Amino acid sequence: SGYFLADNIALGMRRLSVIDLAGGHQPISSDDGQLVLICNGEIYNYREIRRSLEREGYLFRSETDVEVILPLYQKHGIQCVEFLTGMFAFALWDRRLRRLMLARDRIGEKPLFFSESAGRLAFSSEPKGLLRLPFVDRQLNEEAIPLLLTHKSLPAPVSIYRGIRQLPPASVLVWENGQHRQERYWRLDFSRRRGVVPTDYLEEYEAVVDQSVKSCMLADVPVGVMLSGGVDSSTIALMARRGRKDLMSFCLGGDSGVPGIRDVEVERAERVASKLD
Repeated sequence: SGYFLADNIALGMRRLSVIDLAGGHQPISSDDGQLVLICNGEIYNYREIRRSLEREGYLFRSETDVEVILPLYQKHGIQCVEFLTGMFAFALWDRRLRRLMLARDRIGEKPLFFSESAGRLAFSSEPKGLLRLPFVDRQLNEEAIPLLLTHKSLPAPVSIYRGIRQLPPASVLVWENGQHRQERYWRLDFSRRRGVVPTDYLEEYEAVVDQSVKSCMLADVPVGVMLSGGVDSSTIALMARRGRKDLMSFCLGGDSGVPGIRDVEVERAERVASKLD
């Protein structure tokens, strides 16, 4: 865990160490100390970004994946987020411009909640981090109830509390001079149409999923896969097994309640795990 306290801003981070266990401590700062970053998540394409920046002369001080965000911001400003592939929610403080940038990954895998009141902004990866603040309105947001009953979750920007909002996926929030602006940097594109036969789609799908799984396995700690035995998790387990022979799989199951009948998911997962050794 670590903290940055200065310039009327406080940044706190409690990190789950996955890449660069010894040197990837957060908050992490630029060489000149003008940029301070905390990031929850993982940048999957950091090695390619790092190689490109090193060719331009940038010197990295750690082996952690999130450090690439700092020189990307120096080079591209808030558009830096467009170069990142991964699951992330990050906050970057620019001391020179007195600008805070909050960003969330394209699909919204990593959560980011914020609250704004009387020229103050607070943010956290969970609502409970904001509920300790006296200026946050804790009253139930009644508009959220039908959404929760319909979707079984709350779509951004809605939260269950009146005074707390979610930053939408693929979005950036910039806070300057006591005010914020928000913009979207990416959207799903369904407009493309190509005259391709189904077998070509299958080959491309396999290649894309295979690359995605490989990217997710970059780690300095053991990697495992949650396995239900269904099509999705079995496909991921197969592709992960190709890359790591020490892969372990995990399945959560319960008593079926009927004597002699086991949990179906556990049985399917055992068959797939056995097949993949």
